[in-house]
Amino acid sequence: SMNIRSIHKHFNELIIFLSTTDIKFDIICLFETWLEKDTFDFHIDGFKSYNYYKKLNKSDGITVFIRNSCKVNSVHLGLINYCSSMNLNITINESVLNLICIYRSPSLLQENFLDSLEIFLDDIDNTKSYILCGDINIDLNKVDVYTVKYQNILSYYGFKSCINEVTRVNVTNGSASCIDHFFLKHTNVFNNIMGYVCQNSITDHYSTILSFNKIGLVRQKNNIVDEEYIDYVLFDKLKNILNQENWDTVLNSSNVDTAIEFFLSIIENSIKNCKVTKCIRVPKSKTKIKKWITSGIVTSIRIRDKLFNKLKKQPFNSGLKNKYIKYRNLLTKVIKYARDMYFSKNIINSKGDPKKVWNLINEAMYNNTSNDKKINISSILDSENKIVTDSTDIANQFNTFFATVGENIADQIKIHNPDKIYKSNIKVNSNTIFLNHITKKEIKSHIQSCKESTSFFTCNLTNHIIKQIIDYILVPLEHIFNLSLSTGIFPNVFKQTLIIPLFKHGDKQNCSNYRPISLTYTLSKVLEKCIKTRLYDFLEKSKIFSENQFGFRHNKGTSIALQTLISCIHNKLDQGNSTLGIFLD
Repeated sequence: SMNIRSIHKHFNELIIFLSTTDIKFDIICLFETWLEKDTFDFHIDGFKSYNYYKKLNKSDGITVFIRNSCKVNSVHLGLINYCSSMNLNITINESVLNLICIYRSPSLLQENFLDSLEIFLDDIDNTKSYILCGDINIDLNKVDVYTVKYQNILSYYGFKSCINEVTRVNVTNGSASCIDHFFLKHTNVFNNIMGYVCQNSITDHYSTILSFNKIGLVRQKNNIVDEEYIDYVLFDKLKNILNQENWDTVLNSSNVDTAIEFFLSIIENSIKNCKVTKCIRVPKSKTKIKKWITSGIVTSIRIRDKLFNKLKKQPFNSGLKNKYIKYRNLLTKVIKYARDMYFSKNIINSKGDPKKVWNLINEAMYNNTSNDKKINISSILDSENKIVTDSTDIANQFNTFFATVGENIADQIKIHNPDKIYKSNIKVNSNTIFLNHITKKEIKSHIQSCKESTSFFTCNLTNHIIKQIIDYILVPLEHIFNLSLSTGIFPNVFKQTLIIPLFKHGDKQNCSNYRPISLTYTLSKVLEKCIKTRLYDFLEKSKIFSENQFGFRHNKGTSIALQTLISCIHNKLDQGNSTLGIFLD
C-alpha cells in the first residue's frame, strides 16, 4: 500500500521498486493517484487493475493492482461517505478476503467520516475476513479525540492495527506521522501476519506492507529465486509415435465429424505421452519488469534513498537538503530520459513492422500489451439493466448480445417498397463450380503460413506443435478436408470460436461498448482457405467480380482504387461536370 501522490508522476519509480524488491506482491494499493479522469492508462504485467476517482479534489483517486492468479468476485465503489472507498471481494489461495481501500482527504471533516465508517462497519459480515488499508490522514501516534474514536470504532468491530510506525516524514519541518494504515479482521483463516514499513523515497509517504499466510499453507522461503514450471513436448518422440500411426480409424470413417474426433483423440493422447514438466529457476537479480530499467538507475535510486535517510536525521541541514533535492530532481529526469530513449530506439529499429511498432507505442503509453487474452470485466449489465458479476453469467450476456446484435439492428431498419427489387444490372452466370481435390502440398503451405498467436486450440494442438508435426499428419488431414467437401458438411469442432470482447469507449458495463474479436481453430482456418481459393478462382474465371472491386483481389488494392477515383474525378471535371463523392463505412 502506498500514497503515490500522482500515478502519472511516480509510476516509473514504482515499476523500478517492484523490479528490484525480493517481495512478490499479490495486491498493490495506491492512493492519492490524481487520476483526474475515468480512463486509466497504466499497466503492470501479470496484474489486473481497478480504479476509482470520486472527484473530491485533484488529489483524489484509488488504484488497486491484483495479480491475475487471484480471483476478484465483486467490486463496490463509494460505500463510505466523506472519502473515496473501494471494496473488493477477492479469492486468494482458495480463501476469500474482503479488501477495503480508503483515501480520506485532510480537507474532509473527520467527524463525518468516522460516523460514515461506523455505519459501514455495522453492516459487514462478522464471519468473514477483512483488510482495511489506505491513507486515512488520521495520525495513530497522536492522541486526540478523533484518533481515539477512530481506533475505538475499528477495535469494536474486531479490526487490529498492523502498522503503528511512522509512515510519513516531512523533511521540511521534521514532523513524522502514522497516517497510512493497515487494519486486519480475520476469522482463523490467516496466520503469520506481519506488518512492515518500507522506507523508500518515491514520495513523502513510505510504503506499507502486510504479509500473511493461509492457515495450513507453509510459506516457502524463496525470495531470491523465481520458479516457473513449463511444459515441454519431446518432438522427436512425438514424431516417432505419429510416424508409426496407421490412421485407420480416421481413413475408414465416412462421417467427417467422426473422422475429426478420432484424429484429435489420437493427437491428444500422443502429445500427453510426450510431455515433460521442467522447473525454471531465475534469480531475482536477473529478472526485470521493464527492459529500460538499467543497473545504473537502480544504483542511483539507492543513493537517493540514502540521502533521504540522512536528511530525516538532519532535517534542518540546508546544505544536505539542497543536495538531496537536486539529486532527486536530476534522477527523475534521468529515469524519464532512459525510458524515452529505450522506446524511441526500438520504434526506429522496428520500422517496416507495424504490429511491433504499435506494441511498443502501447507499452510506452502504459497500455496492456501482454499476450494474455483474458479480459478483466468484473461486471456487466444484462438485458434488464441489472448488474451481473458472476464470470459465467457475464460470458453468457456477451454471447447473447453478440449473437443477436445483427438481427436486432436489422429489425430496426425500415424498408420502403419491399416488393420493389432492382435487377437491372445483375449479371446471370450459367457456369457451375467444381471443387478440386485438396492436396497435401496445399494443406502444408497454408499451415506453415499461419501465425502462432492468433488462434485458439484444443487437445493441446497448438500452432507451434502443428508446424512441428505437419509432415506426419498430412494423410489424415487430406482425408478429413476432402470428406468435408464431398459430403458438404463443415466439421462441428471447426465451428468453435473464442470470442474476446475488446472495450471501445463509454460505459464499461454496457455490452454495446465492446467489439468482438473471434479466434478460430487453426485447422478450421486451413480448410476455409482451401475453399476460399476454389471460390475465388471460379469467380475470377467467370468474371463475376465487378471491375470496380479492388479489395481482396490479386493485383488490385487501395492504391489502384485511389488512382481510378482520381482519374474519374479529373475526367468529369474536364468535361465540365460536377462531382459528388459518397463514402461508406
